[in-house]
Amino acid sequence: MADSISNFNLAINSLSYLGLDTRAIRKPAPGVAYFEIDDENILAFKKGRLEENGIDTNVRFIPGNYIIDGHIDLLKKSEFDFERPTHFIWEGNTMYLTAAAVSQVFGGITRHVIAHAPFGHGGGCQ
Repeated sequence: MADSISNFNLAINSLSYLGLDTRAIRKPAPGVAYFEIDDENILAFKKGRLEENGIDTNVRFIPGNYIIDGHIDLLKKSEFDFERPTHFIWEGNTMYLTAAAVSQVFGGITRHVIAHAPFGHGGGCQ
């Protein structure tokens, strides 16, 4: 399975301060680049807990609000490769957004990410 997901971006959008996702720890894979966008304080808390427990991750933590700051602009400031296939996981907060905000996110992805996989919708444990 690792071969099928190598050289891949995994971008996780979080807005509602639920940014304690552990996929990068639970499902590491060679060649997969993990990116998490969330509130700066949540990311600092998460990084602190990981460091306290000696857990090394392959995650680029990107502080910001992906709606206000723009997820594409935030990804551009990181090591995100817009040419790599990308799977976006966007869960736990879409129900709080306006239709315009959802369109903004989808539009940014379709305009800027060359190859993107279907979206994860957070339907249960993954």
